[in-house]
Amino acid sequence: MGFISLFDVSKALFAKLWWRFRTSCTLWSTFMWNKYCKWQIPTLVGWNGGSQLWKKMLEARNDFEHAIWWEPRNGSSSFWFDNWTGIGPLVKLIPAGFQLNEDIEEVNEVMTHGTWNFELLHHTLPAYVVEHIIAELIINEKEMTSDKAWWLLTSTDKFIVSNALEAIRQKKQDSWCFKIMWTKGLPYKISFFLWRVWHHKLPIDDVLARIGRNMVSICRCYTFPQQDTMTHLFLTGEFASDIWQIFSSTARVQGPFVQINQIVSKWWTTKCGAQLKPIYQAAPAIIMWQI
Repeated sequence: MGFISLFDVSKALFAKLWWRFRTSCTLWSTFMWNKYCKWQIPTLVGWNGGSQLWKKMLEARNDFEHAIWWEPRNGSSSFWFDNWTGIGPLVKLIPAGFQLNEDIEEVNEVMTHGTWNFELLHHTLPAYVVEHIIAELIINEKEMTSDKAWWLLTSTDKFIVSNALEAIRQKKQDSWCFKIMWTKGLPYKISFFLWRVWHHKLPIDDVLARIGRNMVSICRCYTFPQQDTMTHLFLTGEFASDIWQIFSSTARVQGPFVQINQIVSKWWTTKCGAQLKPIYQAAPAIIMWQI
């Protein structure tokens, strides 16, 4: 409908749980780690049964793990599978066929006395990755604690649900028609009515027949009354076609039209001045509302 879906909100909340699981040391995170990841890498572990909570967290991981940056401090991050470079896990950055040095497990293994071991880096990674590490990453020795997690979707290190939600919505292809349906100034009840017409969600004869409720009813056309359908009621019936003809001819919206979505889209896309554009966008919904 163009609104925030509950599914997206749920996904953003599970992303928050994944963030807490990855970045906090609590009784809950320790329990989840020992139950599901004790002998496995959390970014690679799959769902092999278990709780639906863990399954949903793994789905959120697939969308948001890349948004967690591990600032190098004591080098406790996974060398190959954590995003400590800021541009993604190394296992996804190196070209196909590149030989992984599996002996290196943590970032601290390529550090020497608080600096990078340049010789080891050059022997382990492609040159362009080493150049990025040397140029962009400075080891933070202020406190030699575990590597610090940063949430890259904000300017701070804090996870914010609204940022995760916005990232989910931006990945989806926006429907231009929804943006116009909920146009500013058009009463909400009319916008919602148009959405119902667009998706055939009104209790018209043909819609009721599809769910097993056959009703004996005919339209109110003057000459040839027939069973009401969504298209007949709002577009091709005698009364509806007369109304559309009056307004379409005045607005110079050219037909013919055989579907409701077709005539509505034509009104929305007809070229007109900037002052008339809101009227062209609202008119189809208002006409059908009155019909």
